[in-house]
Order: sequence, then C-alpha cells, then structure tokens
Amino acid sequence: MPDIKRRLAVLCCFLVFETCEKQVFYNGLEPIVTGWENEPSKLSASQCKKCHEKTHEEWLVGMHAQSWIDPLFAEAFQIEPREWCVHCHAPLKAQLQEYRNGKSQLILEGINCVACHVREGEIISATSSGRAPHPTRVRAYMSSSQFCAECHQFNFPVFAGQKVTYINEPMQNTFAEWKASAYERPCQFCHYEGHRLLGPHNSQWLADHFSSCEADFLEPQLVRFRCSLDSTRAHRMPTGDLFKSLSFEIAQNSTFSRIVFRKVWARFYGPGPLSGNTFWNRQLIHDYTIGPETMEITVTADAPGTGPLFARLVYNHHETSLAGPTILSDASTKISIWEKRLR
Repeated sequence: MPDIKRRLAVLCCFLVFETCEKQVFYNGLEPIVTGWENEPSKLSASQCKKCHEKTHEEWLVGMHAQSWIDPLFAEAFQIEPREWCVHCHAPLKAQLQEYRNGKSQLILEGINCVACHVREGEIISATSSGRAPHPTRVRAYMSSSQFCAECHQFNFPVFAGQKVTYINEPMQNTFAEWKASAYERPCQFCHYEGHRLLGPHNSQWLADHFSSCEADFLEPQLVRFRCSLDSTRAHRMPTGDLFKSLSFEIAQNSTFSRIVFRKVWARFYGPGPLSGNTFWNRQLIHDYTIGPETMEITVTADAPGTGPLFARLVYNHHETSLAGPTILSDASTKISIWEKRLR
C-alpha cells in the first residue's frame, strides 16, 4: 500500500476526523458506557420496542441485531475468544459483564438500540421530530460516514492480556476506501432503510449491484463471462472482513462440488511486521478486490469440452482459501448472485 494511503488508513483508524464531534464508539478498544448502567432493564431493545415497534422490527432483521449470534462470528470466536471481539459484537459494558459471568441475555441482542443511541445518560439521535416523550439530544454526526467508521475502520490488533493496541496495517479499511472514492453520500444512504441495515448478507440488496450477467462459449472449450456493476458503489468489493470474497466458478455438476475453474476477487495477506506468524500479525500482499470505478467484470476460462457444465457468481462470507475450513454449510456462508447451465 502506498505510504499516503497507509497514513490515511491509520489516521482514520484512530478517528482523527474532519469533524470535532465526540466519538460514540471506541474502535473496539473498550466497551461502551451509556450512563444507564445502574438501570439495567433500560438497556434492552425490548424497552425501546414499546414505543418504536416498527424501528425495532427493522433493526431485528439487520446484522447489527445478529452480530453476536451470527454463525460465522460464533465459530471464529470459539477459536479465538478475545474480549476485543466482544467490544464490537456486543459493545455495552453490561454485555461484557455478562460474557465474563457466563450469562447470555442482553449479550444476545448484539448491537442494540442503546449501543448507538444513549450516551452520558441521554438519548442521542441524528434528527428529532420534537414529539418524543423523552428529551433527545440531536447529533447530526450520527448520519455521517465517520460515525460508521468508529466500528468499521480499524487496524490489526496487538494484545497484552486484554489490553489492545493497533499496528499500522488496516484490518478493515472500508471508511478509507470510501474516503478515497469520488462518492460523497454517506454510508447510510446505501446501507439503511429506516433502521433496516442492508448489506451483503441480504441477497436481494447484493443482487441489485450486478446486472446483465452472461456467460457463453467463444470456442467449444473456452467460456467468457461478463457482468455489469452498479455505478453507485462507494468502496471496494468485497470490503470489511478480510475473509470475504467474490468468485466466478465453473463446475461439472449443479451442486458445484466438482469445480473446474474458479476466479476469486479478495484480499490476500502474508505475515506481518511483528515477530511470529499469528492470525493477528498480517500485512496486505495482494488486493484483488473490485474498485468502485470498475463498471464491468470479465473472465475468460478454459472448460472441459464435453459433459454438463454450470457457471455461477458467488459472494463468499467465508473464503476457505483465506480462512481455512468451516463446519458451516454453504447456505450459511455463500450467496449465489447469478447461475446458469452452460451445457
């Protein structure tokens, strides 16, 4: 990564932003203190549901509500149970205390209403109708991309017990990618409908970013694949977690257990600058993800000359060539964007 991009990534990771707003999250360095810790019953999303039922329903179907119970996270956390992970996936101080005490009630709510909307004992919001029965402090900052960056832009961690510091290598670099693009609208414009969080776990939302996908034979044993991409993308794809990928695959059966060709768009890491070759000590070697300026992807591939042949474009939430094997099913880790029987 060029020095200027690295400096930008580090700058963003520690939240030295253009705004002077006091940050709401802490990049996973510590749990969130809301000011309601002495009133634990108020911390649950069920309390907000009493007046905000539609908002609660929207939140419930998004990944924030599932951040603690998501099967991929649960599997990874079982292998590497760090409190640093709890700080983001169940960020309240009360949730951390539940984890430490072996309890599971509030922690199952993941990133709930209070995690975003209560600080110093006050309810905060990007806007206010003026009709709420409780006081609301308006912080327009919450509708900015910087607000999202407080959780989705951070570097590889170094652990000393439960104390965490960050090295200079971005682990999730989505905000810096957005910042480097020509796109000016904030993350919320693409990723929220009300309080319904949208992203690559939503198959329809994902499919809407691709169009005119087609594969045909240039020759009896040569396949060409083309697909147009949405022009409103504001960061690289895939982004975020380093184990995600997009892949074009050709197989000799419809279940794709006999794959004969595979093209992968992903980030590939090698050992980092610290001593030892651990999961947390990595640096970027190759970035084959798709930039927001790319409007079409094309692939030309050799294929067997006879027998059944199938093609598909797949979003992988767990790329096994990067993350290793998983006990989870393909249904839990893959979303098929496009499929076709070629022959």
